[in-house]
Amino acid sequence: MRGAVEAKLRWPQHCLLLLFFLQGCAIPETQLTHIRVEAGASLAGYHVFEVEKVTNDTGKTFSFDVSSFFTDELESALRTKGYEIAEPGKAPAKALRVTCSIVSYSPSTAGEKAEATALGLVPGGFYFRPENIAVVKATLVDQQTGKTMADLISSKSQTETGVIPPISIDSAGHTVSLMSAEKLVLRYAAWGLASKIDETIKQS
Repeated sequence: MRGAVEAKLRWPQHCLLLLFFLQGCAIPETQLTHIRVEAGASLAGYHVFEVEKVTNDTGKTFSFDVSSFFTDELESALRTKGYEIAEPGKAPAKALRVTCSIVSYSPSTAGEKAEATALGLVPGGFYFRPENIAVVKATLVDQQTGKTMADLISSKSQTETGVIPPISIDSAGHTVSLMSAEKLVLRYAAWGLASKIDETIKQS
């Protein structure tokens, strides 16, 4: 009897580990980020950014606010790199204004879901469509002069084979949630932009 009780107690833990493993299977296949710095321009010395809200130029609507999500992810990625994010309209003269547009975004999971029989008690399920794709363009503008300093493009393609939220496991007041693969591809695109900007500044 004791063994059966212990097995039941371990089942949620085993499910959680399995979910994290499967989520890890949804990894990016292609990560391409390019930058073109204007002739005579240099990004040396910039430490502050003003990130304008990203525009959705795909002509489509999605199940979540892709513009706000990408804006938050880009700001977070730049902060992680050690840069300061100024409030809109309050950036110092020596700052870079970042304008971005999502020109292509194809979340393969939109509206397509196959429940996993083995995990029928777990909210969410498995998604088997092949790819999530995001292409984002960005422009860096000198805050003081208004001069364009550089243009970037970040293209991400991600094969999807993992478990997708909504997954919420509440144990003793703790909630664990996983980010969906369709959002992860946007996060990777934002990180790609931040990494390329950081790399270019350090090489200037």
